[in-house]
Amino acid sequence: MLLPAMRVWSAPFSGWLLAAALLALASCGAPAQRAIQDLAAIHEPSDWTPRSPASLSVAPERYLAEQPSRASGPGLYVIEDHRELEAAILRTIAGAPQEIPGFSLEACAWLGIELLFDDYAQARVQSAAILSSFAGAWIERSAVQLSPPREVDAEAYARATQAFLDADEAKDRDARLAALEELASLRGPSPVVVIRTLTGVARRLDRTPLRKGDEERAFRFGAACVLSFLEAGAADPDPEVAEACRTRLELLEQYAYRNAPSSP
Repeated sequence: MLLPAMRVWSAPFSGWLLAAALLALASCGAPAQRAIQDLAAIHEPSDWTPRSPASLSVAPERYLAEQPSRASGPGLYVIEDHRELEAAILRTIAGAPQEIPGFSLEACAWLGIELLFDDYAQARVQSAAILSSFAGAWIERSAVQLSPPREVDAEAYARATQAFLDADEAKDRDARLAALEELASLRGPSPVVVIRTLTGVARRLDRTPLRKGDEERAFRFGAACVLSFLEAGAADPDPEVAEACRTRLELLEQYAYRNAPSSP
């Protein structure tokens, strides 16, 4: 995955209120699983600028129309209104299954790119909302709990990442879970590193799924990554984007950290 230069750095509610406060977006015509591929396809991989024509899994009208006039399949399509199509694809991703670790974690990695690199403020706000919806669902439904992340250097984070890769190659269930736990407890050295790590972990989990009782570990890591993306987004130069990220981050932290040990 190629990433462009960063554009940013520079009272308890009940569980159902958390989810409602974060996002209520409906999905539309094309399957959510393909929407991630299409979101990437309409952007240049080198700098995340709009790309046209683009190789899409379905015609743009499958995203844009509630009842498309014709069936469509994979093809090279001219993008007439990038922002309109981008918003429609994001609405589809918002309806993606949040309970499948491999898919949902990779979706969050691409949404992290969208939040931190897209040139359109409203798309960044929309991405922040969807990321928050995923993390909120994991916190509510999977009882995900976090502690404030530990500061580590890039080498330590790389070792933790490698520990997961090694455990995955060895098919060592306990070591794989321990590595996910460790990654969820660390602050990544940069959002770019976190995006790459999240993508790699997601693809391994898609290839070798966790057992049902183990999935909370993956969601814990995913939620930690989402919080780091929102923290970076809170420094966005656009005030609306920054406020959207800050508000959602504070709300999620109330729940994710509610059982964390208090500072002496």
